[in-house]
Amino acid sequence: MGAVRIGKFAKFLPRWGWEPYILTVKPELTGTPQDLPLETERHRAITAGWGALASRLSSMIKREQGTIGSARKRNQAASRSRQHDLSRRFVRYVWSKLSTVRLPDRSFPWYRQATAEGMRFLQHDRMDAIFSSSGPVGSHIVASILARRTGIPWVADYRDLWSQNHVVKYHPILTIVEKRIERAVLSPCRAAVTVSPPLAKELNALLQKPVIVIPNGFDPDDYDPRTKPLLRFTLTYTGRLYPPHRDPSVLFEAVTGLKSEGVTPDRLSLRLYSPPDVSPAFVMGSAKRFGVEDFVEWGGYVPYLDSLRRQQESTVLLVIDFTGAEGILTGKIFEYLGAGRPILALGSPAGVIASLLERTKAGVMLSTAQQIKGQLKVWLKEFESSGNIAYAPDQDEVRKYSREEQARLLAKFLEGFTSEAYPRSCMTLSEFEGSVSLEGRDKSTPPKEEHAREESC
Repeated sequence: MGAVRIGKFAKFLPRWGWEPYILTVKPELTGTPQDLPLETERHRAITAGWGALASRLSSMIKREQGTIGSARKRNQAASRSRQHDLSRRFVRYVWSKLSTVRLPDRSFPWYRQATAEGMRFLQHDRMDAIFSSSGPVGSHIVASILARRTGIPWVADYRDLWSQNHVVKYHPILTIVEKRIERAVLSPCRAAVTVSPPLAKELNALLQKPVIVIPNGFDPDDYDPRTKPLLRFTLTYTGRLYPPHRDPSVLFEAVTGLKSEGVTPDRLSLRLYSPPDVSPAFVMGSAKRFGVEDFVEWGGYVPYLDSLRRQQESTVLLVIDFTGAEGILTGKIFEYLGAGRPILALGSPAGVIASLLERTKAGVMLSTAQQIKGQLKVWLKEFESSGNIAYAPDQDEVRKYSREEQARLLAKFLEGFTSEAYPRSCMTLSEFEGSVSLEGRDKSTPPKEEHAREESC
């Protein structure tokens, strides 16, 4: 979702008078699938490698691979193969200990090269603002250095929290140290952006800087109107699973109840797609414990645009709320809004996902197996009688989460931010929109009380 968010800002910001240039890592070094379209002109993408550090590490591994041999020719290939396997396992182990959202992070070999490339670019092209997005936190570290050296106003975008992260937990002492590092890195930052009001509160408390909320969204251009719905009732999940915080077990329990009442896999299918680092054993093992493995299809990883097509063809789309933390608003739910299918959300009825579904009328939030079973029975009956299920979201509310609308609001924020029309410490989009003109030259005024709805910071 991180690359998609930045890519969409780059695509739509020019419509509102901003010309983005993107400083990023060379794609072949990320180790992630390169299946996203380039959302900006190629000359606006500035890439930096990992520099000499990564090269030395690669050379060291190659030397190690050459040190083990055998006097006997027939054993040389096997020996090199074993050493190669050990080296790969060592690198994989070290890589697994590096985080994508906390320190030490996986982008650390990129810092020096990215800073050099950024300074080289800024010596020739003066920018009005620096906008960094994390994780990984290396983007903020590089932006901090560039902002200090150039004096260009800097906005930090937090897709995930850094030292306050709800998923990656460290020892309390290490967390205290990392919070100090984060505050030091973010000290040149003028303001921050994040994806939900609860996260904005946490950031504002830590950084003591203005924070506004711009959630994730969807781009209608990414969806194929020719996609046809599946003939079988199909419930689809696309996204990451975090046992035990994001666990489909309660859904499997509900399907167990349906199975006992005669529902079979030829009538109901559950499809789950997740990144390569999520083990299918976790999902299929849970399904087997409930005796519903025949209903479940583990699809693994699929490319971004393919995942959107699979959402469109589904009967219902599944969201699993993150338990144990407030404010985690998964970006997938916005893709679901774009796909135009009913949403079944599992989790707390008092959380940010429930609030979103209530405003958009795009689905239901349920928390118990009995509730889920009852809703699926209603939908299944409707589907088998009519071939579809009713879906009537509030389209005006849904359109607020289009990527173009979010880019418009970010442009408005940047205009006010660079003209020193600062927001107050923590603001929702609707509050900020009422506080500064699109030209961004007016001083910020306190928003009216009616703007502070249930999503207010």
